[in-house]
Amino acid sequence: MKMSSVKFACRIRLHYMRAFAVVVLALSSVLGALPGGTFASPGGDPWYIDAGSHWSGTYIKVLWQEGVTDGVVSQSNPGIAWFYPDNYTSRAQFVVLLAKVFGLPPASPEVPSYPDVPEGYNMLYGKPAWQLIEGAVLGGISLVEPGLYFYPDDYTKREDAVAFLVRSLDLEPYAYSLSPTEVTNILRRFRDWQNISSNRRNAMACAVRLGIIEGYEDGTVKPGRFMTRAEAATVVYRSCLIRFSARKDKFSPDGDSIDDTVDFDFTYLKNQSVRTWQAVIATESLSPVYHFNPSEVPGEPPSSVTWDGRDNAGNPLPRGLYLYQARVEDVRGRIFLSITKPLYLEIHSLDARLDPAECVDGQTLTIIANTVPEATKVTAEFAAGPIRDFFSPDGGRTWVLEVTVGPPLPLGLQPVTVWAEFPATMRSKTLYFERVQEAWILAAVEPNPASWGQTLRLEALSAPSVVDVTVALFGEDTSLRKTSQAAWTGSQTVPFALKAGFYPAVFTGRTDTGPISATVWVEVRDPSSEEIVYVLSE
Repeated sequence: MKMSSVKFACRIRLHYMRAFAVVVLALSSVLGALPGGTFASPGGDPWYIDAGSHWSGTYIKVLWQEGVTDGVVSQSNPGIAWFYPDNYTSRAQFVVLLAKVFGLPPASPEVPSYPDVPEGYNMLYGKPAWQLIEGAVLGGISLVEPGLYFYPDDYTKREDAVAFLVRSLDLEPYAYSLSPTEVTNILRRFRDWQNISSNRRNAMACAVRLGIIEGYEDGTVKPGRFMTRAEAATVVYRSCLIRFSARKDKFSPDGDSIDDTVDFDFTYLKNQSVRTWQAVIATESLSPVYHFNPSEVPGEPPSSVTWDGRDNAGNPLPRGLYLYQARVEDVRGRIFLSITKPLYLEIHSLDARLDPAECVDGQTLTIIANTVPEATKVTAEFAAGPIRDFFSPDGGRTWVLEVTVGPPLPLGLQPVTVWAEFPATMRSKTLYFERVQEAWILAAVEPNPASWGQTLRLEALSAPSVVDVTVALFGEDTSLRKTSQAAWTGSQTVPFALKAGFYPAVFTGRTDTGPISATVWVEVRDPSSEEIVYVLSE
């Protein structure tokens, strides 16, 4: 079988990356380095006597060095083992390989997850497999729901292997985000695309779009073809040995301190000496926009790196779909690549303002919110009262709310939180305004000046917040009667023998926030001291 029959392509050209566009290694240099003796890998198997001269030998060798391969060990001579690269791989063998590569711990549930994978299930003539398959179930990489039949000894179809791989690499959400039209457009490049099972088409389209699989030279993808153990080793080698994964598949670097950055975790082969590394982020059209370790400083990669959505020059990048990939190079010059994965850079921003900042009862408070992109709903949450909905005059980017200020909103400075709902997330912003209670009194006393025994009319106009009015005059308190929404009236008699002079009439209004007052000075005159008017006559 020729190596070209199974193609897995690197999709992104990395800056300063020698031979990075092509993953295929020179087999002559590697095959010459394969061990001639028989010694065990960290996983326990001795080197396989039938793998060294096989086209997939370099891939099997690396996996063997990682301690994740399983072959058939001679019962009579434990120092001899075979890999049988051209045999078909069973479903159990493929899932066990994935479980080992991803470091999933073995599991031992009280009740086996699958009726056809009992506690004592073995593969490859005595290799224990039950706990590792259970580990795959617990780790979420098995395609079969517990309680159903797993069919562990059935051969693995290429389309099933791709589906296992897509799930293992956390690409299933992206795969099922592809629309039916996108899936069809991606797959119809293959002459036999309609042979792909309906429940495998999204996974296969995902694998093709991200460059995990390209298909065969004859223009087919052969979804129902059984996968050999050599092909399985090659698939895993090219997809799983280096894992560069974003902790979230969407982030929003818009400066609001919510999802402004994304962290990437970096895991790589354990038993190779890494000389240098690099990772790249590219546009959907495969144009690189950001490089981690652009100068390829020697050394192992960090366990994680962070990106803020800017290019290497510090310029913010537009929203859209981006692709990312990493590579490491060992001291022998071998290059190992992670698969290409998608990352959505989204801008979810909310800007809001209100006017006026101080409102009296009965006044209109206007709040305007602007959202990017279009929000599906915007609401305002006040300190009291129901949550209020905005309306959008332009279909989702500008939102307006008008509220008449008054009870039950409390007096004083208070918050109002504006919430913007987007299809996949929310944003909020808290604004502040002050409800100021309008409180005033305009007072009058008639007649003024006045004399003993005269009846005085006490009148006041007040703000609606005033709930009662009293007048303190001549040492007495008089309660005024409310005659309309803002008018008060009452009367008081000027006592006899009161000394002439000026007396304060203190009008006091009571409000929820305390009393307010106004003062009118009343002049009292003594009638007996009226000025005498002299009339001159002849």
